[in-house]
Amino acid sequence: MIGGRVTYLCGCSYYTHPQAKPVYLPRIGIKVHATILSSVSRTVLTQTYTNPSKNPLEEVSYTFPLYDGVSVVGFNCLIGDRTLHSRVKPRKQAKAEYDDAVSKGESAALMAHSLSASDVLSIRLGNVGPGETVVVEITLVGELKQDAQSDAVRYTLPNSIAPRYGYHPGNMSMPPEADVQGISITLDVQMESTAVIREIQSTSHSLSVALGRVSASASGSSGSDKAFNPAQASVSVNLKEDWTALARDFVLLVKADGLDTPRAMLETHPVIPTQRAIMTTLVPKFGLEPIKPEIIFVIDRSGSMMDKIDTLKSALRVFLKSLPVGVCFNICSFGSRHSFLWKQSLFYTAESLQEALSFVDGVRANMGGTEMQEAVEATVRSRMKDKELEVLILTDGQIWNQQTLFGFIRETAADNGARFFSLGIGNGASHSLVEGIARAGNGFSQMVVNYEELDRKVVRMLKGALTPHIFDYKLEIEHDDPVEEFEVVLPERPRAMPVDEAEMKQQPISLFDADYKEDEQKTDEEALPVLTPPQTLQAPYKIPPLYPFIRTTAYLLGSANMQNPKALIFRATSKQGPLVLRIPINDIGTGETIHQLAVRRAMIELEEGHGWLAAATSNGNSFDNLHPTSKERIIARECEKLGTQFQVTGKRCSFIALEKDSTSDQEKETDIANLPTSKATGEESAVYQASGAVPGPPHARCRRLASKAHRMIAPSPRPPPPSQGTPFSASLLARKAPKSSLSSEQGWAKAPTAREVPESLFGAPGIAKFVDTRVSQPPPPAPKRGYGFNAQMDPTVCPPAGPAHVSDLMEMDGAVGYTPASPILSSTFSNETAGAASQVHRIIALQSFEGYWTWSEELMNALRLDERDVRAQLMKLFQKDSRGSNLTVIATMLAMAYLSTHCAAHRSVWELVYDKAEGWKRQQLVEMGETGSVLKAKENEITALV
Repeated sequence: MIGGRVTYLCGCSYYTHPQAKPVYLPRIGIKVHATILSSVSRTVLTQTYTNPSKNPLEEVSYTFPLYDGVSVVGFNCLIGDRTLHSRVKPRKQAKAEYDDAVSKGESAALMAHSLSASDVLSIRLGNVGPGETVVVEITLVGELKQDAQSDAVRYTLPNSIAPRYGYHPGNMSMPPEADVQGISITLDVQMESTAVIREIQSTSHSLSVALGRVSASASGSSGSDKAFNPAQASVSVNLKEDWTALARDFVLLVKADGLDTPRAMLETHPVIPTQRAIMTTLVPKFGLEPIKPEIIFVIDRSGSMMDKIDTLKSALRVFLKSLPVGVCFNICSFGSRHSFLWKQSLFYTAESLQEALSFVDGVRANMGGTEMQEAVEATVRSRMKDKELEVLILTDGQIWNQQTLFGFIRETAADNGARFFSLGIGNGASHSLVEGIARAGNGFSQMVVNYEELDRKVVRMLKGALTPHIFDYKLEIEHDDPVEEFEVVLPERPRAMPVDEAEMKQQPISLFDADYKEDEQKTDEEALPVLTPPQTLQAPYKIPPLYPFIRTTAYLLGSANMQNPKALIFRATSKQGPLVLRIPINDIGTGETIHQLAVRRAMIELEEGHGWLAAATSNGNSFDNLHPTSKERIIARECEKLGTQFQVTGKRCSFIALEKDSTSDQEKETDIANLPTSKATGEESAVYQASGAVPGPPHARCRRLASKAHRMIAPSPRPPPPSQGTPFSASLLARKAPKSSLSSEQGWAKAPTAREVPESLFGAPGIAKFVDTRVSQPPPPAPKRGYGFNAQMDPTVCPPAGPAHVSDLMEMDGAVGYTPASPILSSTFSNETAGAASQVHRIIALQSFEGYWTWSEELMNALRLDERDVRAQLMKLFQKDSRGSNLTVIATMLAMAYLSTHCAAHRSVWELVYDKAEGWKRQQLVEMGETGSVLKAKENEITALV
């Protein structure tokens, strides 16, 4: 807040007067150093600015976005030669201490989350002297998302770290003594010792990748003298000349063995007595019979989508071509207004599909602003009452009023009859909006930057929308103690603080008491109901639906009841049988990382108005029935308790940094006196601290900052109908992490996911088979083709007409008795450079709505077959018995065989198309009777032609 107005600008700026444009301080450099530990990242972001003017600045502001859900666990600041000491405190208290320090002429810093969007962070710096340098270091920990396109973990560094330059007066030139170091990103990937990193790539920037070792700053050595370690890698990006290169999110994808294996880790807090936390993460692999719901696509056509509309259209075409027969669907467009393709959803038919695809061809970003709330509400109002609703929102997410939207979505999804999924599109999509929609709507989200491939993401999102609604997932703790072997976490409801029964007995009250004195007025805080949280705090409080190949992470915070946990057990029920998974718990020793992640997840739920408070009661009244003001104050109180206890920021807690340490002597004594007794050995504790899980002493960090700061200054037409028918572990955390200093170089990254669905509900991980260390450039937009879905064949639909039989082929060409050369694969296509992925799309585009392929020269070319050779082979195959020589069925068999044989690496793209074709083929063979039996008997010989 500056001059009475809220600002959401990136970079370090100040105002000459309340109505002026922001003036930016020149930036000396940005350094990012991230460490990826399996599916978790720890990032240290260091930014350096200078005040080139001859006048002191009373206040400058520094605002930028974070990735949604990350925990800010460290904040160090150096203004000139003054080191500021930071601590997390309640938001109002932190602001009051900051204002007081600034008014006294002291340097101070305040870091707070935006109340409008949780992924926006603002920093206010008070009293920056003329010519002084400002160095800000922020430490973040966060979960890594699973990328459904590549089955890798996805690390994202939001785009606005690079300041968007505003008004620069002429005298704001860079001082000649400033050392402009640009933007430097270093990422160290450290997997378990048994893991092998298979692939590292970026869809946004060019990379320099070194496999087999981490960077020198992380290893403490030059790195050249260390043996090759397949579980390690280092990535660096240096953007010294191009300040605008981070105008798009930095995205890194990491694939390694075993990252999708279910894991549970137990961590003991180093300061709070008996405090423990469990983190469990898994990438489910199971298959259930799909449902036939109503699916409505809500697409963003606002002006901000101008450079992303082609990506949106590609995604929408894939969605539409992949829909199964039997669903109903519609499209809602929104901007300043909203409109529907049809007044009400229609059944998925060849006609409705063609009309929708024609509509997509004409989609433009021409609808003005971004009024998403009204469009989503209208979508829910238009729903069909007899079908479950699946809403898929495609947007760049550039709106601020997010909480109102989340509340409506959460209320709509509460009856388990509707789910919401979100696909964030573009280089600067709002992560908090995209993630928040999925979190509130019991769905999941995915992100795609410009020019990034998205077909697999879209198919898997659609498969998620077709997954049966299962809403009774629960998490149990299995103990070593036989007396209490299992503990069900979820059913426990928070309760009000118990009142002694003796106090409840009614006693006569004298109307005149000579000793009576008027009570002092109770404070607002004392008047609020006191709610006791569950013994074991689960975050998320309600386990969300699990979706195949989409990572799910949950946390448990507790103390006495978590002394001997043995395993975690997920349970749920479905119409097809119970779902269950037991995950052994691995004790990783002493640390804070899991606690910090768990607390941030719990705080997000509280900030959004749900979590454990939603189930709480006070004197028989539920939390939801309390006055909105009381609810807000209770939420603030509980968030402040968590944030200050575990030193994690949120909307209700901020970092305050002062020249004088504001921590009271009593607080310091409490921290020292409350060291816990832990099962972990001294070696384990030291190991964990070395990993970066526990920040070093603040005074030591600040001294390093000061030293470094000084150095820095120095689709196809439908054919006509036919005639016939690590993972975390103690050893992993033991690896040394980069030192925390304002000059440290850290970044962000992610890990891999699973492959195909195994026989069990939760299967073993798939393993990628290559490592690509080449420089990655953003690819040009590739044409996206759609595909179908496994469905029951409509008996009213007939396969296409003529040529209907093998003999017809020979009559058309006039070539009788032609002897093909061997092999059948055409040399014309053997030299093609088109990739397998584009080949898959080409084949899919030729598939009919019903699932079959028509015999054509175009199809033979797509299958890389010489049509004349295939004709001759088929004539020879059917010369003794021409029954069953239905060319439409044969063409479909050939296409299916080609996909399964030559395009196995892209199975997740074509599997729905294949299932649809299989259903059509199976039904045709049955309806053809004896002829179909002949054709089925020759299927292996037919498919051998490809």
